[in-house]
Amino acid sequence: MKQKKESPVKFIETFLFQYLNPKGVTVAIIVVSTYVELGENYINHATQIVILAFLFSITSITLWTFVGKFLRKFATNDKFIKYFNYAMSMLLLLSIITFYI
Repeated sequence: MKQKKESPVKFIETFLFQYLNPKGVTVAIIVVSTYVELGENYINHATQIVILAFLFSITSITLWTFVGKFLRKFATNDKFIKYFNYAMSMLLLLSIITFYI
């Protein structure tokens, strides 16, 4: 019998997945349709959107990397994982509730 070797997701796979990410595609469509006007300033507006998206992406990716690296120390503690999951669930519920208020 062959044993299946498990390997983590590679960088290029994760990078390409971002182009299939439904939330990312939806946000991109909304931003472009809202802020980029056709006409003389099209290139100017599109360039500003790309630069801002790049800056926000780099900032959020870096922040999540450091948060993940910090939380990795605690990820082996079952009690921490339990409370972390409860906290994330509550934050998710609160974010959903705010849509209806």
